[in-house]
Amino acid sequence: KLWNISRYILTTTTATDAPPKAKTLADRWILAEFEQLKHVVAKHIDAYRFSPAGEALYEFTWSKLADWYVETTKVEGGKDAILRHILRELLVLWHPFTPFVTEHIWQLLGESKPLISTNWPKIRAPGYQLTKLAGRRCCRIRRPLKPA
Repeated sequence: KLWNISRYILTTTTATDAPPKAKTLADRWILAEFEQLKHVVAKHIDAYRFSPAGEALYEFTWSKLADWYVETTKVEGGKDAILRHILRELLVLWHPFTPFVTEHIWQLLGESKPLISTNWPKIRAPGYQLTKLAGRRCCRIRRPLKPA
């Protein structure tokens, strides 16, 4: 799935170093979920719990990014900075688990230095919870979904 997401982002977006700016609730939601993912993965890796870290990465990549956010970008568009930002940092998070695939995708992004020598993504303070809650409520209002 990571390969397919990467191919989609590489073929439908233009390279940009602009910081991601959340314009919609979906944008704020995915960025908040991604911040939470970085926190969870770092916590698990620091405690040498690699299986839960991999499970969290899998859940985010498949269920949140691919199944929800990427699908919304096909309709809304204009998400190049957010998609590229998440892809870059997601590759860093996935790298300990799938080094050859992530390194290849990293090179396709046109990055100059190898992925293995890239710094771990910065983790923001946990102020993302309100945005996460607002994003869920808005999505349920706009698209009535039954809570799982």
